[in-house]
Amino acid sequence: MKKSWGALAEALSLIIGLLGTACAARLYPEYSPVTVSALSSVLGAVFFSLTTPLWHKARERKEQTSETRWRWTHWKLAAFLLPTLVQGQLYQTALKRVGIGKAVAITTLGLLCVSAWRLAFPSGGPARLRHAVWPLIALAGIVLLTQPFSGGSDAWGLAAAGATSVIGGVSLIVTGKLSSLGALPRAIRLQRWTAALFVGIPILALSDDHWFTGRALSTMALASTLLIVGAWVHIYAYELADSDGVIGTASSLKPVLALFVGLVVVGQAPGLYGWIGSGLVVVASAAAVRLLSRANPRPIKDGAWKTRPGTGENNDGAWIPVHRAWTGGPRTWKQDEAVWKLHHA
Repeated sequence: MKKSWGALAEALSLIIGLLGTACAARLYPEYSPVTVSALSSVLGAVFFSLTTPLWHKARERKEQTSETRWRWTHWKLAAFLLPTLVQGQLYQTALKRVGIGKAVAITTLGLLCVSAWRLAFPSGGPARLRHAVWPLIALAGIVLLTQPFSGGSDAWGLAAAGATSVIGGVSLIVTGKLSSLGALPRAIRLQRWTAALFVGIPILALSDDHWFTGRALSTMALASTLLIVGAWVHIYAYELADSDGVIGTASSLKPVLALFVGLVVVGQAPGLYGWIGSGLVVVASAAAVRLLSRANPRPIKDGAWKTRPGTGENNDGAWIPVHRAWTGGPRTWKQDEAVWKLHHA
């Protein structure tokens, strides 16, 4: 059930992010997309850092835990997020060269591949290749929705869209691992400040646009606030779902949610193929999330049975629940996540 709530939270974060993007788009064409994106990255880094202490206080009050201390593993995982610094520029290149239909369809492939992999090869269970049909149905719906057959076929544009797709899939997996380690907020904070210092600030300093105005700053402040709220909801969605497959499946709804936001904000209704494609994506995503919720039971983490409940006693082996009692077991118990043990957890 928590995975389903995680998928809904991810969908909510996408809607909030799309509203923030629509707010920022009000500055076009007076300001270039590069300048608007740079201003968003700088304000986003500031706002995210200001709200981080509130997040940690809320988590400490709820779970009596403190911020995770980073180790070498965390830094190695965070390094895999560095390509996301150029993801926006690659996506803009794809939009200009091959059009929005091809760009959206190709960039969604990375998310759907992760979803298909988790469905076909669930953790701790046998392979179920037939379950991968749902991401394929979602892809068919996205094709109907975006109409990628129109637009250009520029090689550089296709390469940029493909690179964006790969970066999205890798960052999805890495973000899931960082979330399970309790290090996702800090990783996103580092990511945002890196983008602001090495991309955003240099662009603003060299830009010919007169962006230091009340209208530009107030509009981007509102847009950045929406984007940051969406980012925190995204982090919470990862905590609830505890599955990159679920988050990837929910994220593939972005074209449908963009259509919904466009319908509500500007009254732009889709055609027949758009409605059919949206229906396919929604149905396929719901089925995939349901299967992923079944396929990924609650994992037993290393050291989960190290201490006998209620005694505070710490032993070298592990404590295993057997017939509503607890008995000592070998150390390998807390390192082995075999499926049969989940029935005793």
